[in-house]
Amino acid sequence: MKQTLETLVIFIALMMLNSCTSSSSLDWDVDVYTKIRKDGNDTLYALTAYAYSYQNIANVTLDVPAYTNEEDEYIQSKTLLMSKFVGQDKSWILPTNNGSYVKEFPVIGTYQFSATNVDDSSSGVKENTLGQSIVLPTEIYTIVYDAENNSYKLTWNWMTSAANYRAYVYKGDVMLSQSSLSRDPNGVITLTDGKGYNNVEVNNGDAVMFEIVGNVYESASSTRLQSQASMTYNLNWGESYTSPSAPAASSSAATTSSAR
Repeated sequence: MKQTLETLVIFIALMMLNSCTSSSSLDWDVDVYTKIRKDGNDTLYALTAYAYSYQNIANVTLDVPAYTNEEDEYIQSKTLLMSKFVGQDKSWILPTNNGSYVKEFPVIGTYQFSATNVDDSSSGVKENTLGQSIVLPTEIYTIVYDAENNSYKLTWNWMTSAANYRAYVYKGDVMLSQSSLSRDPNGVITLTDGKGYNNVEVNNGDAVMFEIVGNVYESASSTRLQSQASMTYNLNWGESYTSPSAPAASSSAATTSSAR
């Protein structure tokens, strides 16, 4: 499953955690949001979420609220299992893969997160509300390989309503690296010593997938996401791509900040 959660957002949020409102000793926070893709003329949606804590946590779950569907049928709440984010015991996500994307928007309402503090076995519960906010993906313009630095420079079209952007690269189901957050539609992904997160090695010719997301937050001052537009493109490491509709290089120049 694609681990598309944004690491920098997690770490920023960790520095801004509010005290846990339950009786648990956990100091943590949570977020649930919608990822959005285009498939031809169809707009597809996938539910995703993350939880982060100062302590090591385990048994992290997400309860989807009950609701009544269009056929006036009552759909009971269900519990989803979350996974560690790139092996970190303090950061957990609800991953998405291609099969997670459907034509129906996720359930709007209040989601409940549960977790266990590994140190003292206390339990914590927190809530976050999902609203219906949509940001549509646009088009990837360029994915250009820099052999000297073993890095990629990416550019794309503006996304309406997106506050900022991030680019990712995956090998199979594993996220290798990501760009810094950018307010402009460009980013750089770099591997250190030819390896990504969790020391995963990447060689020229290896199949990889690039993902670019545009982020919409719950408010102008919030670090919590409300929705996220997603665009993907598959390449072999070392190859480049330019869209026929990409603007001239001078107008699509990307920044050179390191991803790691």
